Amino acid sequence: MTDDPDPVATARAERDAALTAVTGSFEQLRNDLADNGIGKRVAHEAVEKAKSSAMEAAEIARENKAVVAGTIGALALWFARKPLGEQAGKLWHSLPGAWQKLKARTGN
Repeated sequence: MTDDPDPVATARAERDAALTAVTGSFEQLRNDLADNGIGKRVAHEAVEKAKSSAMEAAEIARENKAVVAGTIGALALWFARKPLGEQAGKLWHSLPGAWQKLKARTGN
């Protein structure tokens, strides 16, 4: 006879070891969730990603000051587009009269 272990007993021992490992993992997960719930974990992750994005944006802004200044200028012009357009319209309509006055002064 051979000294081979009983395959059923070996399988049962492997099953029990796997069950113990899985049960331990579930207990660890349960304890972790009791300490920090899912909502708290999601909020923490969102804050960390926001901080990381802000730091990256600040670094890019430091490296590209001209682009940032141009963007801010473009936004300022966009927000002031209506008053600027009104002033440009007033100047446009006053150009013919101003042109006539200039011609009269120069004698042409």
